[in-house]
Amino acid sequence: MSKPDFDGHVPVEFWREVVDRMAAEAPDTLLLAEAFWMMEGYFVRTLGMHRVYNSAFMNMLKMEENSKYRSTLRNVLEFSPEVLKRFVNFMNNPDERTAVEQFGKGDKYVGCALLMVTLPGLPMWGHGQTEGFTEKYGMEYRRAYKDEEIDQDLVRRHEAEIFPLMHLRHLFSGAEHFALFDFVRGEGAVDENVFAYTNRAGNDRALILYNNAYESSSGTVHTSCAVNTATGDAQHLVRRSLVEALALPTGDADLVTFRDHRTGLHYLRSCPRLAAEGFHAMLGGYQYHAFLDFRLIHDGNGEWHRLEAKLNGAGVPDLGLALEKQRLEPLLEAVRILLDAAPPDRLVFLAATVISALSEDGTAQAILLERVLHEVLEAPAVDTALVLSGWAEDQSPAKAFLEEPAARRLLQIHEHEGVEWFDREGLETLVTAWLSYGEFMATKRSTEAAAETEGLDAKTIIELAEKAGYRVDQFRKLLMDLPD
Repeated sequence: MSKPDFDGHVPVEFWREVVDRMAAEAPDTLLLAEAFWMMEGYFVRTLGMHRVYNSAFMNMLKMEENSKYRSTLRNVLEFSPEVLKRFVNFMNNPDERTAVEQFGKGDKYVGCALLMVTLPGLPMWGHGQTEGFTEKYGMEYRRAYKDEEIDQDLVRRHEAEIFPLMHLRHLFSGAEHFALFDFVRGEGAVDENVFAYTNRAGNDRALILYNNAYESSSGTVHTSCAVNTATGDAQHLVRRSLVEALALPTGDADLVTFRDHRTGLHYLRSCPRLAAEGFHAMLGGYQYHAFLDFRLIHDGNGEWHRLEAKLNGAGVPDLGLALEKQRLEPLLEAVRILLDAAPPDRLVFLAATVISALSEDGTAQAILLERVLHEVLEAPAVDTALVLSGWAEDQSPAKAFLEEPAARRLLQIHEHEGVEWFDREGLETLVTAWLSYGEFMATKRSTEAAAETEGLDAKTIIELAEKAGYRVDQFRKLLMDLPD
């Protein structure tokens, strides 16, 4: 049939007619197209399909044609960013080799899976992908021909690194606030192997970095690639700074905190500094960073800025604790000097006294343990000091001490056949320390030294422990049955 004859029989593009008819007669139908040979844009822009398989994602990332795929993203952003959210990104399907055969099971696989679930659009998971199966499957298969075991290590990486991000689809699926960035190395060249982008939804923000290459890289994220923001036919291309893309304020007192999903570390940055310098990062081969949980801070007295300068870009497990450490640094230094000069046989008692004196401030106790006590004491001695400080208020061991984490560590509480047991030597060590502490405190008060404390004495405690058979539940019951 000649082209004129064909055009006479089919005057309108078939799929365009299908899409228009479906929109009019069955508007709730989702039309998903399978497109290859770089025709993804044609299927959604010209034919109007709701979703289209994005084969370029799988093929280009597998072959590490990173420059080509970044160019694909840039071209879509310059034409219409909304097209991005119509892409169905995948790493395997029934017609392709398995994901683990194409991407492996290591950092490259995890990094590309990260892109799949954090880029705008729809992530499509292949059969057996999470489990690490190597057998190619097809729709003609009635059953698996290989008896494969699930790769539990790969499943655990999905559970720890990928699945939590899939619960944030409201943040990643849209393209309205998506911005792609160049990762600029120190000499000014763009590293095309690094994918750097931001997205946001409401007050939720994300900054994603992934290096899809074996070589390490170091660079800065500062200015986005051009995005078409026009609502009509005319293009209106704009570039955004990192703070604009993340919708961050830039006042002198404004800072932002965020968390690295991979490491769990928290970071602190001055917003004006981010605006001026951008965000610097180092990425090993196939390494990624997913920065989430952005929170704004308005620093009225300058203490957060001092902490930012002190951290100098480093991440910490707990920014609140880091700030408390900064506030108590003069006190911590004084305690450190005191303990360094104390006789070895009095270190535990001095430490307990200091903790007890600061017991009204719950954070101070934790800070002293972390920053001071562990510098001069072994871990059991630190736990002893903590327990003694808790007992000091009433000058007698509290009946609930079996619930205290430090006491449980000292007593080596463990479970066997559904019953909790404790260690006799640990209890004797604790009781001996308590009696010595009583003498130490009496000396410090310049009063007559006490051989025993009021309430429970050493002999009673040991007898109760023996009667309980060193079972925690029985020991607890005997303690609670004693008169006050």
